[in-house]
Amino acid sequence: MAIRPRKPAPARETEVKIYSSSNGEDFYLKTALTKEDLSRDMETEVLSIEGM
Repeated sequence: MAIRPRKPAPARETEVKIYSSSNGEDFYLKTALTKEDLSRDMETEVLSIEGM
């Protein structure tokens, strides 16, 4: 998972990107999920996404 520095609203990022690698060095974007995608899938409002 990739994270970005926090920014004040409304400039905050609203998606999480998931990367994968078969050798631990060459990563590629596997998928990206927006907070709207998560809200729809979880059937509840997601206000923000944060990664660690």
